[in-house]
Amino acid sequence: MSADIAPMEMLADKIADHKLDLMLVRDIGLELLGDSSGSTLLHDGKTPQPLVNFFRSITDGNAFQEYERWTKKILIDSFGKRRFVEMKIEASDIYKD
Repeated sequence: MSADIAPMEMLADKIADHKLDLMLVRDIGLELLGDSSGSTLLHDGKTPQPLVNFFRSITDGNAFQEYERWTKKILIDSFGKRRFVEMKIEASDIYKD
C-alpha cells in the first residue's frame, strides 16, 4: 500500500509527490525479487548486487535521471551489455490447438 512507504511529511501534508512513484517502483522491484526489505538479497549471491543496491536506495526524485541511470548503468552492471538473442520458436510452440 502506498501509505505504508510514503514519507511522514507527505502523509501529514496530504499532498502527493512524484517521489512516491519512484519509491513504489523500488518497493515493487524488491517484492518481485521475493524480499520486501532487500536484506536477504544482499547476501544471496544469486541477485546482481547493482540491482539490489538500486532497489534498496533512496530516490533522488528525478525520474528522468533515474531512468537514465537504470538503462545505462544498473542494467548493464547487473546483466551485461544489451544484445540481441534470436529465439527460434514457432507460434505452435506457444499456442497449442
